[in-house]
Amino acid sequence: MIGKVTKGEDFDGILRYITSKPGAEYIGGNMLRTTRAELVQEFNAVARASHRVRLPVAHFSLSPHPSEKLDNETALSFAQEYLNRIGFEECQWVLYRHNDTKTPDNLERPHFHIVANRVRMTDGKAVSSWQDWRRSERALRELEREFALIQVQPSWETDRRAPSTGQQRRIKREKEKYEAGIRPNPPEQSIKAQLQEIIDRVTADKPTLAVVISRLQKAGVEVKTGFTRTGKPKGISYELQGVAFAGNQLGKAYSFTGLQQHRGVQYNKSDNPLIEELVTQFAGSTTRRTETPPKSDSDSIIGQEGEATSTSVSTIQQERTQFVARVLRDLLARSKASKLEGKNYKGEWSNGQLSLFSSQDSSEIMRAKPQDDGWEAIASVLTEQHLRDFQLIEQELLKSKTKPKSTQRHERSLELD
Repeated sequence: MIGKVTKGEDFDGILRYITSKPGAEYIGGNMLRTTRAELVQEFNAVARASHRVRLPVAHFSLSPHPSEKLDNETALSFAQEYLNRIGFEECQWVLYRHNDTKTPDNLERPHFHIVANRVRMTDGKAVSSWQDWRRSERALRELEREFALIQVQPSWETDRRAPSTGQQRRIKREKEKYEAGIRPNPPEQSIKAQLQEIIDRVTADKPTLAVVISRLQKAGVEVKTGFTRTGKPKGISYELQGVAFAGNQLGKAYSFTGLQQHRGVQYNKSDNPLIEELVTQFAGSTTRRTETPPKSDSDSIIGQEGEATSTSVSTIQQERTQFVARVLRDLLARSKASKLEGKNYKGEWSNGQLSLFSSQDSSEIMRAKPQDDGWEAIASVLTEQHLRDFQLIEQELLKSKTKPKSTQRHERSLELD
């Protein structure tokens, strides 16, 4: 079963698309009504319970192997189990069948569409989208076995290049020798496989490209990329232990655009100077360490051992730090706390320094210390997205200052999200 997960904000739009296909067949779900207009009304009534969810629509496309013939009853049971395992057991959903696609051999390939509400009916909270594609793949593999369906290779394996025939033979030989007691160590992975695993690991939380490069450098991987005068990327390559591969040689998910399309890496053209700085400084470093990706990326800006200094941080990062540090310090002061944590960020004032971390993996985004005229960036990988997020936080801070004190006393402290 091949699964695809997308999110959106318009129930009417996705249902209009699904029901307009020739031969589209409604199968079932847990909704009270069945027409498109009625379903949209039901979905929206629950979605309005959460004012913070911008993308309440979850759309799942499920395609069985072409030789599978799932009847409606089996498809409905499969869909219910699938949704339960990915966290949608308390959500509204509806299932449709399409018969409008064919295989390269011109055989009909029926497939299914699930439209679900990410806002739960029970408490009005949203199902997390964190690594939802991995949850989906895991559930599909389990259900294929339980429903005795033909198993399909997970998407995160199909978008990476497989080892060559020679590499597979070498691994097989080394494995046989190891199991026979002739070889002292198990077979080693190829450099290509090691790079694929490292990149998969550092992109798991869908960070920015600058953070990805910083993490790879900490893992001993040299990244080479560049941009034209107009800011267009020239591509990307990776080198580990003296062996280099272009992104496409590792698989479609490891090219410059593939990182964004298949791994969810965030890229903004305005971050090009920071990316070029990271690449240049690592290439010029005489000290390179190979280790697992760090919990803190602060020293990856330097690429060497030692305490970071203000000269290690670019002018762009110094400018971005001035704004973010000021807003973060105001937020901490308003909350009368030395630490705050929200959905996306954690802020902390400690030992005379101000730090900003990712809530997802605790990686350090910014560290600064106060000066007479503002803030000095000690370490910083602030992107345009970080700036936009803190502009919104600043707007909320300004709004809260205009409210009556009696109202402010009963407000929750603003979260860093």
